[in-house]
Amino acid sequence: MATVTKWSGVAVAMQSALAAAKTITAITKANPGVVTSTAHGYANGDYVYLSVLGMHQLNERVARVANQAANTFELEGIDTTLFDTFTSGTADLSPFGT
Repeated sequence: MATVTKWSGVAVAMQSALAAAKTITAITKANPGVVTSTAHGYANGDYVYLSVLGMHQLNERVARVANQAANTFELEGIDTTLFDTFTSGTADLSPFGT
């Protein structure tokens, strides 16, 4: 005979919409890499999903935002010194890790 367990007091949250992707205009070759994105709105500790051309090492990668300013933020713990040259890309706020 099968046993059925009923949970009570359990809530499930689901994100139904993502914010618009922010255009990236530059990523430095530095340790850590610094992203330039006008009025990005990200906060320290946010996770962003990167879609990048040129600097393929960052393409489809999730990175944590650090030392954010009005138009820039660092990619926490990511050394881009030896990466290929950035061409273009976007960043999306990621629900992972938040």
